[in-house]
Amino acid sequence: MATKRFSADDEASRGFLPGCPVISVGVLLELVTQLGAVLVMERPEMAGKVAMILQIPDAQLTQPVVPGDTLRVEAEVLKLGERLGELRGAIYRGGEKVAEGRVRFAIVDEAQIRSQEPGARSQKAE
Repeated sequence: MATKRFSADDEASRGFLPGCPVISVGVLLELVTQLGAVLVMERPEMAGKVAMILQIPDAQLTQPVVPGDTLRVEAEVLKLGERLGELRGAIYRGGEKVAEGRVRFAIVDEAQIRSQEPGARSQKAE
């Protein structure tokens, strides 16, 4: 569980519609994803691994979230295998659920990702 308060100064508080400071469901799901990443990646067997989002099969905003709101973020690992996982999360303002969603992710070796970075191939060739 984590807590997040959006202030008027947060970039996300500017909203995605001019003059309408509603926090987007994408930003809210990012909170769930970050909390879930902590739950998954802090495990000893995840040393040297990276989680990469594959799919967001479900995400919904049930109540608008605005600057000044203090939120409770909850995340739960639904599935965790050697190469794939799935999280479910919900966000609450007071006792009221304001957003929820699920995220599916891949687990890969960090070295594998680094070998795909621009410039990595040319360094190997030298």
